[in-house]
Amino acid sequence: MTSALKVSLLTTSMLVATSAALAGGMDTRNPKPGTLPDVECTRTQCKEVYNATPRIYAVLADPTLDTIGPPAGQRFQWRSNPYGSCVSVMGGTFATPSEYMVVENIPVPLGSTHATLNTSLQVKLRVNSVNGYTSGSFGFLEIKRSTSTVWEIADQGYALAVPSSSTPGGPIWFTKASYHALENLATLSGGSGVPNSIDVRVAFAEGGAATVEQHAACGGLVQVDF
Repeated sequence: MTSALKVSLLTTSMLVATSAALAGGMDTRNPKPGTLPDVECTRTQCKEVYNATPRIYAVLADPTLDTIGPPAGQRFQWRSNPYGSCVSVMGGTFATPSEYMVVENIPVPLGSTHATLNTSLQVKLRVNSVNGYTSGSFGFLEIKRSTSTVWEIADQGYALAVPSSSTPGGPIWFTKASYHALENLATLSGGSGVPNSIDVRVAFAEGGAATVEQHAACGGLVQVDF
């Protein structure tokens, strides 16, 4: 089974073109100093929205019950290698996030209909700007059928936000981030029914208007339970 699994740590050195930023839905209309954009997500993509009206509701929506069968008892776990090392995730956009860990061809046990996804890691962020703006590290936990090319967002959110400093080259900030999800495998796009195998990845984008000088993920752990 080991030979069927491929784990990769990807150090991204891509150039972020203006077209990529536009594809990510970035709204650059008057971002305010000291603020981060709201992030609106569909199942397959997120976009930044600056100066949005806060959407705060007086009453929480009723939770939805998702009944699943007894677990098949399979658990898989991967660590970044070497453990504790940091990988640059600079330059990721909401349209094209920078990949940190990618696990391919995870076999789905016979009889399993759902998978629980968990990841934890340390995020390191440094901004180099004196304009009073803020930038943040935005993480994605994503899943797809191994036969599909479309990554679907299982969980997402800001891991860390850093304001610009009063002098160029501010301090490095650290945080421990985690993302979790329960996925109905039969509903994944690109096919019908429960797939024979799935792929899982952890990726990052940078949100906000301050210049990011350093953005890295360290000591990552990915766990998949069926």
